[in-house]
Amino acid sequence: MNGTFLKAIFVMTIFLTAIIPAQTKKTPGELYAEAQKAYQVKDYKTLLELYRQLERLRPYNKVVMYNLAGVYSLNKNKGQALEYLRKTLPLNATETIATDPDFLWLQPLPEFKKIVADAVLLRAPVANSETAFVIAQRDLHPESIAFDPKSGRFYIGSVHHQKIVWRDQEGNLHDFVSTGQDGLDAVMGLKIDAERRLLWVTTVAIPHMTGYKPENKGRTAIAGFNLETGRCVGKKILHEETIHMLGDLAIHPDGDIYATDSSANIVYRYHPATDELEAIIASDSFYSLQGLDFSGDGRFLFIEEYGSGVYVAGVKEKKILWKIQHSDDAPLVGIDGLYFYKNSLVGIQNGVFPMRVSQFFLDKDFKKVERAQVLERNNPHFNEPTLGVLAEGHLYYIANSQWKHYEKDGTIFPFQKLDDIVILKLPLSGPVF
Repeated sequence: MNGTFLKAIFVMTIFLTAIIPAQTKKTPGELYAEAQKAYQVKDYKTLLELYRQLERLRPYNKVVMYNLAGVYSLNKNKGQALEYLRKTLPLNATETIATDPDFLWLQPLPEFKKIVADAVLLRAPVANSETAFVIAQRDLHPESIAFDPKSGRFYIGSVHHQKIVWRDQEGNLHDFVSTGQDGLDAVMGLKIDAERRLLWVTTVAIPHMTGYKPENKGRTAIAGFNLETGRCVGKKILHEETIHMLGDLAIHPDGDIYATDSSANIVYRYHPATDELEAIIASDSFYSLQGLDFSGDGRFLFIEEYGSGVYVAGVKEKKILWKIQHSDDAPLVGIDGLYFYKNSLVGIQNGVFPMRVSQFFLDKDFKKVERAQVLERNNPHFNEPTLGVLAEGHLYYIANSQWKHYEKDGTIFPFQKLDDIVILKLPLSGPVF
């Protein structure tokens, strides 16, 4: 069968493994097996209950919402099927809605035709970015980019080659930290402390890097380098039985480094002066932490939870204070890179379809989104855009990371099957009150 459930088996297997908390009575494997069996024997009532459980956990997951619409349709619940299809559109405006056999009986309805038409509109490109520069080293696999306002240099971290490069004005790349130097693993987050002349990175040992060894699986670290000399000024490694993956990071005005652990779902703070790495923020609501950034005064930390939205933590309080309210039409979800800009949040949304860059204008208390705007959508260069950097009123960001260009064993595709790496430049505007 090629209906809703079976189309998403692979995605849902990964998704369930990542999000079901330990206290759930049924394991992800059990839930998956039950759902598969229920679909195959057409026990749609049981299938519906399983998806209701998933919705309670991940109310803004594009796979769950789409599949739940299909399950309601299979249960002949027209009202709920149409409602969930409408809710799905901001998350997953896929063209398969029109032809999915699970919605076959809904296809003649005017309401369904309107949803299909709206999906077409939401897939239309929004083009405000221009190409900043192109990197011909296709196997670099950058996840992150940083900018030094003093030198005017862009720094790019390499996942595959375990190094950091900088780009000169002629477009040439130079090693800043060479492959594996100072025990560097795959480079994930990358931020510059221009005042202190330091570059900070998060790294993790994964099969995608050239020097991967299975015994190092789960090793992750924060490391800092002097921008003038390239010398490593500090490094803290996490390598425990629990798998950790430090991803994005942000630099507080006081010089401390904050990083999200997207595996253990903890926010860490690294204090360079004492070489102390402290787990400071955790929550039962966290399942996949991604980007983070500080308010302009450094009082608040914005933390992206990939499947539910942005949480605001107090830096002094070391705890979550609230979750930012957003509308279903413009959810703060599926965001990889997150950036605070003039009382707004700019998000690189690679967890929705089509992928896009959006700006969310906040109220003065950072409690809710007052207005949202799609800045870029369905760009032809988009092949999982990841992280960026704010510079001179623009967002410079990686348009096409290489995560989808590996074999299952971590071997990168041949050069001719890769694309040149495109860095896009997007102008930003402040809020209009």
